[in-house]
Amino acid sequence: MSLLTPALIAQLSRYSLATKSRARGQHKGAHRSSRVGTSLDFSDYRSYHPGDDVRQVDWNVFARTEKYFIKRFLDEQEMRIHIMLDTTKSMQLYGKAVFAKTLAIALGTIALQHDDRMSFSYDNKTAPFRQKGKTARSALAHFVEHATVTQDFMVDARQQLPKDSTIIFILTDGLAPLAHYEGLVKQAVRHAKDVRLLRVLSEEEEMLSLSGDVQLIDSETNEQVNVSLTSTTREAYEQRFTAHAQQLRKISAQHGVLQLELVVEQGIPHAIAQLVRHAWLQ
Repeated sequence: MSLLTPALIAQLSRYSLATKSRARGQHKGAHRSSRVGTSLDFSDYRSYHPGDDVRQVDWNVFARTEKYFIKRFLDEQEMRIHIMLDTTKSMQLYGKAVFAKTLAIALGTIALQHDDRMSFSYDNKTAPFRQKGKTARSALAHFVEHATVTQDFMVDARQQLPKDSTIIFILTDGLAPLAHYEGLVKQAVRHAKDVRLLRVLSEEEEMLSLSGDVQLIDSETNEQVNVSLTSTTREAYEQRFTAHAQQLRKISAQHGVLQLELVVEQGIPHAIAQLVRHAWLQ
């Protein structure tokens, strides 16, 4: 069963992905590029040169000016969209996995409905999903929903980066070591001029609600630590969590990566609204 509701699918049909990147595919699509081509959208005129297709001569202009002019039209090209999903153990907590998978399917659906060529990956062992066209939405949803838990997304993901992408989306909670994240984005920006980090967070992990003597288990390594959670330790945790987030934003900014933080508890419709508000969707 798809994570997208009929209401959400209807909402997504109103949007397209927005980018300033000039990187486009070699096939026709629904996005106007700055190149002149063969769509039905008129661009401008230019003087006729020997060898030009005489069928493009505007004879009405010739009748008025006795000069030959060629009609030019805007070219419509596909975009190449790649979505990378973090499915490590930390993402399985607080509903982050379902939220991120739903968002990945939503972004893929928008790309497919505009005839863009899109791909999706989550580890280095499973071949990426690669499709084009509206009819591929169900196959994408099935592929994403059945993505399994991985060990080290930030390192493994580098091996699945496609070259010459228009937009690369990275969906993660960003809790991996900062050096691993920087290594991923350094490689990603070599493959696309437009790289975007969607950081999926939960209110539960931002502010600890636990108190007293508890045993904490690292979701990635299963390491167990006995901690006495007082107001002082909770404050120290929140400070480290905030510092990590700040460093993540700094790394993104240094490498020209757009970053947006989305909160699970606020829901997917709110996340879509944020994408529109930040002009990631139009």
